[in-house]
Amino acid sequence: RVAIIDENGYHLPQIDRKHLLKPRYTGGCTAVCFMRNHKTNECRVAISGDSRFVVMPTLGVKSDHVMVPTKGLEPETEGEEPPECLLTPAHNVVNYDERNRLQTYHAGQFEIEDNFLLNPVTKFAIQPTRGFGDFDMFGTGYTHKPEIGCPFTLQPNSLVFIASDGVFDEHVWQDEEIISCLAKHVEEGDNTLRIVDSMYRETLARSLEGGYVDDISCICFKVPADAVVAAAEAEEIEKEQEIKEDEKSRVVEKKKEKKEKRNTLQRGAPAFTDLEKRLQDLQAARGKADIDAENDDEPERVEEIGNQMKRLAKNKGIDYDALDSKGMVTGKSFSNLADLVGDLDSQGSDFDEESDMEGG
Repeated sequence: RVAIIDENGYHLPQIDRKHLLKPRYTGGCTAVCFMRNHKTNECRVAISGDSRFVVMPTLGVKSDHVMVPTKGLEPETEGEEPPECLLTPAHNVVNYDERNRLQTYHAGQFEIEDNFLLNPVTKFAIQPTRGFGDFDMFGTGYTHKPEIGCPFTLQPNSLVFIASDGVFDEHVWQDEEIISCLAKHVEEGDNTLRIVDSMYRETLARSLEGGYVDDISCICFKVPADAVVAAAEAEEIEKEQEIKEDEKSRVVEKKKEKKEKRNTLQRGAPAFTDLEKRLQDLQAARGKADIDAENDDEPERVEEIGNQMKRLAKNKGIDYDALDSKGMVTGKSFSNLADLVGDLDSQGSDFDEESDMEGG
């Protein structure tokens, strides 16, 4: 696939492979991808080619196959330690791991000439062993696949410097020189704009003096101390807000459960009508049973209806024995049904409050 980026945006045209060798589609590039979570300062780096990534100081950043500890020039003052940083490697034939990869998986498909990777078929040669484009290198082991480093967290005042191979060129700068130069800028408290401007001008001067100027691209980023503190505070506030929202949700759910439980216990206006009808039925049965009991026909029937009335009162949460002592549930005083229902509702309201206090 070919990607074209111009003033109209990003395009993925369908182009026949035979046309890819035309001047418009030849050439290549390398890439450094730096990703940072602005809230936590957690970062990750991916590289493909000989553009490089630098981070200093190294505090809190773990070294791995992508982030390699590298020291600057030895200081002139005796007893001082050279500055140190983590630097990504360059993907070229000088890199032992890259040369080993090519010889292991692509033996006989490439040649090395003056530190250049050479395609023996097209006779095209380039320095990087990874990158994008450069179709004349197909089949030699040249690949676009990046190396991806492990996550790390930037500390306050950390400096990140990213530059193309026009800067990280052994004919222009040695790696140790770049590290010492960046460390000096950090020590003097220079801002990122001054660092980039200084590195660009010095690189251009050295390149012109050597008679060869390659592309010079620089990016510099520094993590301010207050940004780290602000990020931590913002994260803490976010956590507290989430806790409050969870607590609010639990309270709402608890109230909802209580309401459903009350409805299950047949409380409220709809249940009141059912209770009234049920009491009417029991009153009629109790009255008939009392008459039958006086004639010694069905004394068991009186006890059975009384038990039903007790169960009904219990479901409503009412003290049946207290009402019975008032004569509210006997057959003779049961004719005043409205008073009984009102008393039952009052007893039920008191039960609601006691249940809420005791957790239902």
